Amino acid sequence: MDTEVTCPDCGKLIAPAGAVDNALRCRCGEAAKGPTLTPDDVPLRPSISVQVPEAPAANASDDSDASGSSEALTATKKEKKCYVCGADLAGRTRLKDHLGRYWCKECAAADERAKKREEELRCPDCSRVFPAHKLIYFQVTKVCPSCFKEREKELEKKIKKAAAEKIHDKAEWQSIKWLAIVAGVLILLGVIGYLMH
Repeated sequence: MDTEVTCPDCGKLIAPAGAVDNALRCRCGEAAKGPTLTPDDVPLRPSISVQVPEAPAANASDDSDASGSSEALTATKKEKKCYVCGADLAGRTRLKDHLGRYWCKECAAADERAKKREEELRCPDCSRVFPAHKLIYFQVTKVCPSCFKEREKELEKKIKKAAAEKIHDKAEWQSIKWLAIVAGVLILLGVIGYLMH
C-alpha cells in the first residue's frame, strides 16, 4: 500500500478485506453493520460485545436426536483449545474471555503486553492510539500531532498572558513610585511653607 490509514478508534489499518492480514485490519465499520458477526469474526482482543448464538435446544419428542445432540454438546464442552494458538488446554491453566473462548497463559501474557503497548501509544489528550513514530514529545509527555499543536497554542497563550501581567505590574509600580515622589514633594513644600509663616 502507498499510504496507510490508521483507524482512530482501534489503531489498526483501514483496508479492504484481503489487502492486509486480518489481524492488522480495522473492523470497526463491520461491527456497526449489525448482528451478522460470529465469534470467528471478532478480533483477538475485541473491544465490543458480540452476541454468541445459543446452541439449538433438543426436542423432547425425539429421544435419539436429543441424546445425540447432548453427546455432541458435551464433547464440544470438554474440548478446550486456545482460541489464539490452538493448543490443547485440557488439564492446564487457562483463561476465559467474555465470549467464552479459552486462552493459554502465554497468549494471555502476549495479549497483556499488547494492551500495555497500546496504552503507551495512546495520546493522553484525545485517547486515540497512534503508531509510535507519529507521537511527539511535548515537554515530558508524548502526544499526537493535533494535540501537540493545541498544547503549543495553550503554552503561547500562557506566555503572552505572563508577559502582559509582568508589563502591567511594572507599569503599576512605576506609577506608584511617581505618585510617592509627587506626594513627598508636596509634603516638603507644605512643611517649608509652614515654617516660613
